[in-house]
Amino acid sequence: MLTTDQVDELAYYKKKLSLLKDCLSRLDEQRIKYDANLEMCFFLLREANQGDGNAITALAYAIKVTAKQVRLSIMKKPRHAQMMIDIVNDTQRSNELKVGKFRALNPFASKVFE
Repeated sequence: MLTTDQVDELAYYKKKLSLLKDCLSRLDEQRIKYDANLEMCFFLLREANQGDGNAITALAYAIKVTAKQVRLSIMKKPRHAQMMIDIVNDTQRSNELKVGKFRALNPFASKVFE
């Protein structure tokens, strides 16, 4: 059985996983290729929902690792890597990016999930 703190933690990581999934769908809309494996995150979420307290900690780590994997796979393309560097450094070129690309790349460039 989960304690109240663990239930709060689980709710937080559910929200974070939902945000990650939304960010990945934005990347799909902008046709930005990435490598991600969300199956492990969803498996750990199911385990945590069934009352496994250790699965919550593992879920937190899996979300971080998945986000890092996505960020590194996006940066394999030099053009996307430069866009992400421009977003982080807030250069003039980042202001010239299309809004959709900026919104898709910004969470991974600013390492929101890591």
